Amino acid sequence: MLSRLRLQKLAIALLLTLGLTSTVLSLQRWREPNLPPAERQELLAAFLLLGMAPLAGSAWLGRSLQQTAQTAQDRRLRSIFFESLRLGQGRVNVLTFSMQSHLSGSDAKAYLSDRAREFNATFDVDDSGGLTYCFDLGDYGAALPSAEVTYSVVITAIPDIHRRQVIRVLQKLTGLSWSDVKALAKETPASVKTKVSLPLAQEFRSRLEAVGATVSILVD
Repeated sequence: MLSRLRLQKLAIALLLTLGLTSTVLSLQRWREPNLPPAERQELLAAFLLLGMAPLAGSAWLGRSLQQTAQTAQDRRLRSIFFESLRLGQGRVNVLTFSMQSHLSGSDAKAYLSDRAREFNATFDVDDSGGLTYCFDLGDYGAALPSAEVTYSVVITAIPDIHRRQVIRVLQKLTGLSWSDVKALAKETPASVKTKVSLPLAQEFRSRLEAVGATVSILVD
């Protein structure tokens, strides 16, 4: 069964192919010097319906897909941020957040700086120049996940070269059949486990990352 993401990508490809093909054929036909006016009118209508409309549809679907991916990324980063705050008792440094989120150092710093402005955080700089963001949990504790919350383990990327190893580990972790695990890992992001404790989620992530997968832990 095709996933929603794959169906959207397939629809974009089909609409783009139809639109480009119709546009090229229409332009080639339009350039014929002896084309009757009536046929030009029909050609113009075909160009609008079979050329421009599919291209506009593919652009709209592409934009929608991009927005969905951005929303998922924002949710993933915020979950990691709240988890880091709770575990660090309000203190988060750039290196730790970069490792947990798989962002570059500059992107991790930019994200934490945005959250610092949002929550009025302060800063500590150690002797080596390392920057630590300090958030007052007394003021913003209600926004943080409590120790009783549950987590989901989500695979966000599987390099083809490591796919078989990841599937083997997934099968051991989930107890599913090979075919079920293969189907689960076919499209990313893929939710591997939901409503589990943080230690168990971290164990899943550690074992999957050890064989090449990129894994995120999200708050349910």
